[in-house]
Amino acid sequence: MKITIRLVVSLVLVVALVAVVFSFYQVREERTRLTSDLGRRSSVLAESLQESVTPLITSDSPGRLNLLVQRFGNREKFQGIAVHDAGGRLLASTADLELQIPGSGPQVVHVLAEGYPAASFIHAAKRRIYIYTSPLLLEGKMIGVLTLFNDASYIDVRLEEIWRHNLIRFLILSVLVAAITLIVVRWSITGPIAQMAGWIKEVRTGKTKTAKPAVLPKMDPTLDPLISEVNRMAKSLTVARARAEKASSPPSGADPLWTADRLKDHMRAELGGKKLYLLSNREPYMH
Repeated sequence: MKITIRLVVSLVLVVALVAVVFSFYQVREERTRLTSDLGRRSSVLAESLQESVTPLITSDSPGRLNLLVQRFGNREKFQGIAVHDAGGRLLASTADLELQIPGSGPQVVHVLAEGYPAASFIHAAKRRIYIYTSPLLLEGKMIGVLTLFNDASYIDVRLEEIWRHNLIRFLILSVLVAAITLIVVRWSITGPIAQMAGWIKEVRTGKTKTAKPAVLPKMDPTLDPLISEVNRMAKSLTVARARAEKASSPPSGADPLWTADRLKDHMRAELGGKKLYLLSNREPYMH
């Protein structure tokens, strides 16, 4: 039983290790894919908005600019837009971005300094936010930056689902591995060994009287060397027992041993009720 438990535990640990490694790589690949997809969609949206936002900045139309950015609020997975001028001053932003805008400040400064788009994740309002900042250029001159705010919490939800589903798969697989292992061990190892033990016990206790013990039932080929040796040992034990019993019994056809009672009965039959006297130099002995 102990070897069965050790075998089952070992297999379950191997399955757990494989499941953890596989889940880790799957989560990493899924995170990379979702982040790349989110960045690509943000880049396309920023390029399409740049054509509308740039003229409003140059024409100094804050009202129209504010109306434009408000149109992109309250959308699923997309929280809104913020527009900054070349000096980093906020020109317009979608409503309900008060908590998110301060977190984008360092990235806005970085884009104004480098002139290249940048993206990062921040935590605001107990959510994970993906911010994408793109420079607004007019004839090669920096006139401001456009920042998109996306709700990236769905990425964490998706990764948690992967871990949860893989955990369920691991539990199911562990139960199947344990059940199959118990069946195989019982069928191929412990069962044949129990049969062999019972057979050897019969030979040891003398229930097998023949010089050639009965052959064990067909077992797994891997146990053939052990079965062969046990057969030889059992046969030798049976033959030795048979020889010992033969040596301890009187030979067939020989006169049985004489005893006092047998001698007395024999003499009575021979004398027919007569008396027999034996003379010796000692006191007579009457039979």
